[in-house]
Amino acid sequence: MCGETLEQATRAILEFERNPEWVERILEDAEHVPGGTREPSVRNALLTAFLDAQGTRRRIPLHKLLNLPEGRIASSVTISVGTPDEVLKEAFEWHKAGWQVFKVKLGSKHDEAALKALRDHYPDKSICVDANEAWSLAEARTRLKLLERLNVDFVEQPLPRDRLEESAALASEFEIPVIVDESVLDSDDLMRVVREGAADGINIKLNKCGGPYEARRMVKIAKDHDLKVMMGCMLESSLGIAAGAAFAGVLDYADLDGNVLVTNDPFQGFAVAKGIVETPRAGGVGVVARKASPGVVPLGSARGAKQTIV
Repeated sequence: MCGETLEQATRAILEFERNPEWVERILEDAEHVPGGTREPSVRNALLTAFLDAQGTRRRIPLHKLLNLPEGRIASSVTISVGTPDEVLKEAFEWHKAGWQVFKVKLGSKHDEAALKALRDHYPDKSICVDANEAWSLAEARTRLKLLERLNVDFVEQPLPRDRLEESAALASEFEIPVIVDESVLDSDDLMRVVREGAADGINIKLNKCGGPYEARRMVKIAKDHDLKVMMGCMLESSLGIAAGAAFAGVLDYADLDGNVLVTNDPFQGFAVAKGIVETPRAGGVGVVARKASPGVVPLGSARGAKQTIV
């Protein structure tokens, strides 16, 4: 997603160990210096650990350290690419668990039939879709007409990440909001999107942008330019999801389902009950490590899971 590999992240961690002054510089600059960084997930881990230590010691939750309001918001849950029967089977499990927002991954010949079946079976659910850069401009125009007829809430990243001019055309032509994800890694990218008018909203991910300070900066820029804000995630533990939930009070959309798609979560203290994300109120991030931490393992029902983050 952000071009970062495990090898690069590991190398960055080892460099930090050899050069602790780099860590001090990152901690000093993070709140005030905007823009991109190499190995954003490592930077996020460092800053989140720092803020968690501060908040835990002083019994101040992360959202207050960041001067964010409390809130609660319904999160989407991801339904993988599949046939109509596969999509409906997966959706039914989440429906039974109380989730009200389905986020459907697209990218197969079954997309139209699967979406129609999902809307027919769940007329009152919120549905959004993620195209993951899969369409050309012509394909996107055709598909967005269908999505509007099916009352889909928004479409995420319909075009390749560098097609900002074409994305601006979609955003101006259609009522359905166009949300960009891969096009916006950090606040530098966000300013390019703003200048191009390339979207109606953005998807922020802490591991993608480099941590809570950069995410807060992106929220401010987006709100100043009337863009919708979604907080997303990768397949990760409740540590990462709880950090994202600190932003619940400023979000228009949430896609914070990563911890419900894994088993053997190494952390406890935070849950997304029936798809509702609430601001954690415990000190720091709001989670603690379990005594036994065997790692993060994808649930068997999470079709299409590609990545795990402990």
